[in-house]
Amino acid sequence: MLLKMDNLPGYFVNSCRELRNAKELDEWMNTLPIDGLLMMRLMEHLKYGVNHYGCDRDMELTGRFLQLNLPEDKKEVMDWLIDQGIACDCDAFAFVSKLASMAHNQLRVHNNAL
Repeated sequence: MLLKMDNLPGYFVNSCRELRNAKELDEWMNTLPIDGLLMMRLMEHLKYGVNHYGCDRDMELTGRFLQLNLPEDKKEVMDWLIDQGIACDCDAFAFVSKLASMAHNQLRVHNNAL
């Protein structure tokens, strides 16, 4: 199964387009209910899981990862993902991949400004 980054939920794509500068992006990234390192680990977990097992159009892989790594906040993160229009593990993979890319670009912008 090939995962395409252009298949992100519309709400998320529209939210990203509204972010005009590094300050807005920084503020938005600080509202996320999951930190950058855990987001990267979730991305790798989903990349492996979806590519090896496929997507069953549910969020089982995401839920398992959160239960093991963030049990006290699992419901909050799952609810947040659902609010972003995420309906399954392949959507979650595309979403956290885009977030990771944005975080990486944000770090690069901050480092270049120093």
